[in-house]
Amino acid sequence: MSAWITLVAASTLTLALRAGPSLIGGRAKLPTFVQHANRVAAPALMGALASRSVANQASTTDMMPVLVAVAAAVPVALRTRLMSLPIVAGIAVFMLATAVG
Repeated sequence: MSAWITLVAASTLTLALRAGPSLIGGRAKLPTFVQHANRVAAPALMGALASRSVANQASTTDMMPVLVAVAAAVPVALRTRLMSLPIVAGIAVFMLATAVG
């Protein structure tokens, strides 16, 4: 439950920081360090949630399909810099590894 609270809080904060200045007419400009922190907040949050999910999945089931799926998804993520393709690659490899092993 705390992961969901963290996700909602971080998403709300990120949305407020990104949409806030444009919603108030562009008069306010965020400081540079806040803009930089906002740019890396969403990927950091997704990484934290993904690592927690992988650790939880690996501790409750066979660890090999999880590790194989992560090993397949990471190069796709680094190569494409997209969010959807690594998820699809990880799910497909996880399903194949689960079916095989």
